[in-house]
Amino acid sequence: MSDTCTVTVPAPSYSLAFSQSTYYADFGDVTVSCTLTSGGTPVSGATVTFTYSDGFGPQTTTATTNANGVANKSLYSDSMETIVTATYGSTTATCTVINEL
Repeated sequence: MSDTCTVTVPAPSYSLAFSQSTYYADFGDVTVSCTLTSGGTPVSGATVTFTYSDGFGPQTTTATTNANGVANKSLYSDSMETIVTATYGSTTATCTVINEL
């Protein structure tokens, strides 16, 4: 007879948030930043995917989180208003880039 023990480990819960809800640019490059945490602790070394549309159509790019859980990405947008979505697994966050004249 053998004894069996089953252990269920819950999947980690992630949170992703941009440092600003709106970024302003002068029709060109803008750097957006978001922070990935799990249970309030920064997650380092994770790949965050950024998606957005510019005058050339849909764009996808990635950035790796640093020791503080922050992923920084420089994006180019020539649209008046661009919605940027950051994704890690099933966790998402959005921000808006406004191009000023």
